[in-house]
Amino acid sequence: LSLRATQGFLDSLFRELSLPICCPHYSQLSRRAKELRNIKLPSSHNNSLLFALIDSTGLKVYGQGEWHVKMHKASKRRTWRKLSLLVDPISQEIIDNNLTSSHTHDSIAAIPMIAKLPHSIDAFWGDGAYDSSNIYKILFDKGIKPIIPPPCNATLSRQNFRKQRYLGRKSLVQNNPAIAPRDSAIEYINLFPDKEEGRRRWKQHSSYHLRSLAETAMMRFKQTFSDKLKARTLQNQQAEVRVKCSILNKMIQIAAANSFPLPQIN
Repeated sequence: LSLRATQGFLDSLFRELSLPICCPHYSQLSRRAKELRNIKLPSSHNNSLLFALIDSTGLKVYGQGEWHVKMHKASKRRTWRKLSLLVDPISQEIIDNNLTSSHTHDSIAAIPMIAKLPHSIDAFWGDGAYDSSNIYKILFDKGIKPIIPPPCNATLSRQNFRKQRYLGRKSLVQNNPAIAPRDSAIEYINLFPDKEEGRRRWKQHSSYHLRSLAETAMMRFKQTFSDKLKARTLQNQQAEVRVKCSILNKMIQIAAANSFPLPQIN
């Protein structure tokens, strides 16, 4: 609901319940909405996270609809925000989120979220957009294993290279251990004559396809709340997204099935 509709709904609810209270004015709600940007997301893992997935998508802020633009030649101006979600693949809950401008690169938007990850995280999944030295550095400092596919034309880093030694042997020199997982992925892919086959085998070997659960979280977000933001300022938009992520986590905790195998009875 919009803020004005929310105020009317709550006032009518209070009247039906015969409560001597009233809802705050919608303008007051708008002014104070930005204070919800840093609320803690409800979770059931109790700081015992093992894995983390990340992905990003775009949310529309304002502008005429596509049909209106096509039929009436209205303004084609569009404003988008980039939403990055950090997801727990086991519970499907959202660990953290970050809403930035559409010009912010995915790897830059992910850094503040990764910095808040607990040290219990064992592995981190991300697509090729997060193939950044800064991402590898912060993950290495936290002792988290990155599972990020290198680009198709990626080469071994200059810090990690094969050095020719005596008797024709070569040794791997690693001056920057943070990039070592990336170079290992490149070497694994290069073992195959067909690079596409090598990338496919590497994704199977590293369980990279688990990252698709982050895309599922994106779909769940848009199916529940649509792909549009109602707030106008960036601070209020960040608060709006934060509240929506909190609602999704509560819905998962309430409605998720607690399934377990039954013992077989002979």
